[in-house]
Amino acid sequence: MDSQTTALSSVGVLIEAVGRGSQVALKRLYELEARRLYGIALRIVQRPEVAADVLAFVDGLSHSEVAERVRAPLGSVKSWIRRGLLSLRRCLQR
Repeated sequence: MDSQTTALSSVGVLIEAVGRGSQVALKRLYELEARRLYGIALRIVQRPEVAADVLAFVDGLSHSEVAERVRAPLGSVKSWIRRGLLSLRRCLQR
């Protein structure tokens, strides 16, 4: 069995558990999907500003940890995240 088949089997088990009402399985399924979307976003938009938002909100990293990960000054990372939040707010208000 290859790794993709194993992963699909694991997702299938999680989906079945969610169907039985498992909150733990639901949380794990959500985490897997968030990571999948994060990977897609980074492949599509290879900009550190976008990566900073994703790392902060999907992976839950602190501003300092994000700065370290994207190899950027802390002040820049804070600005990127702030602008990302403002942009998201504008989108949600439409």
